[in-house]
Amino acid sequence: MWKIAGFSHGEWNAIRFLERTGVAPSSQLALAMAQEVVDKNQSHLLGYLREEVSSPFGPLGFGTLREAIELWSKQAEMEFHEFNVASNTKIEAIDEGLAYYGTYTAHASTRAVPDTLVWHDRTLVMVPIDRDFEQLTIEYEPDLRDENRVIRMQQSASPDHKLQTIFEWRGYFGERSAIIDGWNAMRSRAKNFLTTLRAKSGFLVGFVLRRLSRPQKAIDRDPTYAPRLSAMSARYPDVARDIPELGAAPATQCDSAVVFVHGTVSCGLQNLKDLYPAHIRIPTYRFEHDTFRPLDENGTNLADLIAERLQARQLHIVGHSRGGLVGRVAREKLRSLRYSSAVNLVTFGTPHLGTPLAQIGARLLNLLFKVGGELLGMIPHATPLIAAYSYLIDGQGLPPGLDVMRENSDALALLNSIGDPAGCESWGSQFDMNAGASGFGVEIEGVLMGAMGSVAHDLVVPASSALAFGAARPLLNCSHLSYFRQPEVQQFFDSLGAPAVPPRKVRAGAAAPSSGGVPHYPLAQLRVGNVRTQRPEPG
Repeated sequence: MWKIAGFSHGEWNAIRFLERTGVAPSSQLALAMAQEVVDKNQSHLLGYLREEVSSPFGPLGFGTLREAIELWSKQAEMEFHEFNVASNTKIEAIDEGLAYYGTYTAHASTRAVPDTLVWHDRTLVMVPIDRDFEQLTIEYEPDLRDENRVIRMQQSASPDHKLQTIFEWRGYFGERSAIIDGWNAMRSRAKNFLTTLRAKSGFLVGFVLRRLSRPQKAIDRDPTYAPRLSAMSARYPDVARDIPELGAAPATQCDSAVVFVHGTVSCGLQNLKDLYPAHIRIPTYRFEHDTFRPLDENGTNLADLIAERLQARQLHIVGHSRGGLVGRVAREKLRSLRYSSAVNLVTFGTPHLGTPLAQIGARLLNLLFKVGGELLGMIPHATPLIAAYSYLIDGQGLPPGLDVMRENSDALALLNSIGDPAGCESWGSQFDMNAGASGFGVEIEGVLMGAMGSVAHDLVVPASSALAFGAARPLLNCSHLSYFRQPEVQQFFDSLGAPAVPPRKVRAGAAAPSSGGVPHYPLAQLRVGNVRTQRPEPG
C-alpha cells in the first residue's frame, strides 16, 4: 500500500494516485493506469509511455525494460550464456528475480552463495502531478506476499548480505516532455519504507526494487561490451559495414583516414551514427575496446593496430570522452614505433585532468551500465543483460580503466607530464539544462549535477578538464552524449574531406619534396557503400 503527499506553497496535501498490487509491474499496465488519471493538459506525455509499450528493441522486444525483472530474467540469463561473458561469473534467473555470482565454480561441492539477489515487488504506483512540488513524500507498506518473498530470498543469502529497498521511478514531466528516471533508496520507518523527491507537473510511474548484496571485488572487464556491440551492430548495420572495426579491417594505404575511439561503456557506433553518412568524407575506422581494461593496455592495442593495418599520409585519431585518453596513449606509442605518418589528435569531452564523477565509485557503474544502452528519443533502451548488470553490480571500487579518470590519478599526471600537445585540439561543452534535453534519460541529471558541482561541465567532464590539452576550441552548449549532433562538430568532420592544397610543381630532374618518410601512392577514388575511400592506382 502507498501514501503520497506533496508540499507546495507552504502546506502539505494528499495526492491522489492509482496502485496495483499482486501483479508484476510493466509499461503496459502503467499505460492503462495513466489513461485513467492523466488529465487532458498532460495527455501529450502519454505518447512516450505508448512508445515504450510498442517499440521493440533488442531480443524479444524488451527494449525499454520498464517491466518487472521476473518478466525478463530468463532472457538475461540466456544472453549471459550466449555471449559467454566470463567463465568464473554467472547470472541466473531465480524465483522471480536474478542472482549474480562474482566468483562461480560449476563443480563446487556446495551450492555457491550469490553476491547479489534482485527482484521487484508486485506493486505499481501511478502518481499524477498537476503542479510543481517542492517535495513529494512517498511511503510504501509491502503486503505479506512481498514480505514473504524477502524471507525466501534471504534463505539463499548470507549474514553479510544487506537488504536495500529502492523506489525506482520514471517521470514524464512538463510541457517540453522531459523524461527522467530515478533510483531513490528508501529508509525504514517501522514496517514501512519512506523516500522524498521533487517533481514537476506531469506524472510518474513507480516500482519497488529489492536488492540483497554483499561487498564485491572490483571487476576488471566490462561484461556488457560484447552484447552492446552486437546490439548496436544489429541496429545500425550500414554504419557497422561502412565504418569497420580497425581490428577486422585489411591493411590499407590511403591519403588520409580517421580512427574513432569511443568512450566509457560505449561503442563507436553510438556516436558515429550521428555523423553517418553525410559527414563521413574520408576512410573511417572504429577502435572497439573494453573500457574497463587499463588505459595503457587500450592505447598500446590501438597503436599496434594502426601500425599494422593503416598507412596514411595524414591520420586523425578522434576520441570521445575516455577515448581521447586512449588516443593520447596510442599517439605516444606510435612515436616509439617510429610510425611515419603525421598523426593529429582531436578529443571531445575528454577528462584530460579527470572528472569528479570517478569519486562516486560503485554508483557510477550502475549509471554507466544504464547509459551504455541505446537512447531513442528521450527513452533509454537496453538489452536484458545490460539492464541486469545495472541492477546486480555492487562493487566497492572502480575497474582500472575507470579509476584512471580520478582527478588526482597518478596515471593522468604522468600522461600530462610527457604528452606533446602539438597537433592536438580539444573540444568541451557547458551544458545548459534549460536549453534542451541532455540525452541521458536515466536518473542522471540530478546525480551528475550534484557530483559536478558549480563548474562549467557537459554533465560528465568539467569544461576546464576537457580543454586542458592541445589547442582549445570554443565551448559548445551540449551534453556529453550530444557532441556529434552539433553543427560545429559536423562541420569539423566535413573539413577533413575538403580538397587538399594542390602539390607544388617540381621541375623536371629535380628531387621530389620529402613526404616525411611516407611513400607516395597515386590515389584513385573508390566508393564503398556510402563512404568515399581511396586506393593506389595500379602500376
